[in-house]
Amino acid sequence: MKGISLAIETIIVIILAVTVLSVLLLFFTGTGGPAQNRVMAESQRTLMCGTYTSENPTCNPTATLTTPLPNLAKICKSVDVQSCQGTLASATDTGNCYKDCCATYCKSK
Repeated sequence: MKGISLAIETIIVIILAVTVLSVLLLFFTGTGGPAQNRVMAESQRTLMCGTYTSENPTCNPTATLTTPLPNLAKICKSVDVQSCQGTLASATDTGNCYKDCCATYCKSK
C-alpha cells in the first residue's frame, strides 16, 4: 500500500506543479487587454503626430503632406478623436481629423 500512495502523491504534486506553471505562463505572456491597446495606440499617435507636425507645424488642415500617413486616421479613431469618427470622405475631412488628433503637438499661430 505504501508504494501505491507514493505514486498517487507524486502524480498529484506533478499535476499541481503543471497547473501553477501554466497559470504563471498565462499571467506573464497574456495580453493586457484594452488598457494595453490604448497605451500602444497613444504611443503610435505620438510618433505619427511627430511626423505630421514636422511637415505641418501649425496643423493647417488644407496643407499638402509629402509623407503619407495612412494609419494616422485609424489611430486617431482608436483613441476616440471625434472628428475622425465615421468615414473621412474628403481631404478636408482627413485634414481636420489630423489637426484635431495632433492638436497638442501643433505650434500655435
